[in-house]
Amino acid sequence: MIQYVKQEYTDLNGTGKRPLCYKVVPTGRISRDELVRKVAGHDSKYNEGDVGAVISQIETIIAELLLDGYTIDLGEIGSIKLALGVKEGKEQESVGDTQNRHNAQSVKVKDIHIKASKKLLNKVADKAKFEYAGTNCHYRQQYTKQQRLSLLKQLLHEKPFVHANDYAQVAEISLSQATRELREFALDPSSGIARQGKRASLVYMLKQ
Repeated sequence: MIQYVKQEYTDLNGTGKRPLCYKVVPTGRISRDELVRKVAGHDSKYNEGDVGAVISQIETIIAELLLDGYTIDLGEIGSIKLALGVKEGKEQESVGDTQNRHNAQSVKVKDIHIKASKKLLNKVADKAKFEYAGTNCHYRQQYTKQQRLSLLKQLLHEKPFVHANDYAQVAEISLSQATRELREFALDPSSGIARQGKRASLVYMLKQ
């Protein structure tokens, strides 16, 4: 049984409506060791040592294949592939940009994406049963806009510039709100914030 709550978000667009979404109430987190025990005890002829050794080998092989540029198909589970980005201090390139051309030394592994297969999704969706948890979870912004500006300035004392996702993370707000607020800060002469670049290479910094 999957318990869920309705989570209320702040009306960021001033529509007068309070948007809701559905969120799973986590039952807990299964550790690697617990997963090994469950696999070994699930009508399996393999003991925990065998299962643990196989999982360790799979972890090693997956890392090696990712380093060779492969996308790995895990059958019904889904697939795994790398996501790339640029290293700290490097601006994102844009088409036609002749000043910020990067070589291989500027690229880094940004993330590893795991995409569930449609077969797994359908298998879970077909069997899922839900129970309303009975209490709404209300989302409230932790900081005021002025406090978020202070957090931004603190961050810019630690690094020369930030992107919208950096601000969103430190201010604990959505990326769309972070993008909008940064634009507002940059247009406000009293904020002390300046911007440079366009679109994907747009960054924000302290005014000199």
